[in-house]
Amino acid sequence: MVQVETKWRYLRTPEMIESLQKDLDILVVATAVVDETNSIRVVFADWFSGDFSLQELPAKDVYDLSSLEMLSPYLLRLSFQNREGYLEIPSDYIRATLDPKQRLKEETFEQENLEYLGTYIRSLRKKRKLSQVALSHRAGIGRTTLARLESACGQSPKFETLQRIAGALRVGVVDLLDNSKALQPEPES
Repeated sequence: MVQVETKWRYLRTPEMIESLQKDLDILVVATAVVDETNSIRVVFADWFSGDFSLQELPAKDVYDLSSLEMLSPYLLRLSFQNREGYLEIPSDYIRATLDPKQRLKEETFEQENLEYLGTYIRSLRKKRKLSQVALSHRAGIGRTTLARLESACGQSPKFETLQRIAGALRVGVVDLLDNSKALQPEPES
């Protein structure tokens, strides 16, 4: 691995201070390269820290780190000698990789969002007096796919599936997603 200058980068900006109130668990405040382990030491604003191994990256052909940049407290950019361009890694991905509690928190959040989306699709379908069979036929998807989405069973839907359902319900995908978010309860203070 090429020697990369190992120095801590701290970000102190008005945006960071404002973000500190809500994003302590995903806000990166410092990074350093740890050459001997082929990893990056990352410190978050809540003082959780860890060494993020480059082996954890989705792209498996990355080695020989040549540069590390903090584009923002939410995004790191890595360049490699053996690869054209760069990889940008969101801080929440790094945190979820390093911290099982954060991973569970994100999985719970995703499941809740799926539930809101499913509830909203079901309410639109019923408002339009459509059965699951009728809506799935109109959207060109399987009834089982629609049933799983409405009951929040399974994985997140593909964007194409959301486009088809939104079209069949005569709403935009953005409206479908934004209005499902409106069903979420307000966070407790």
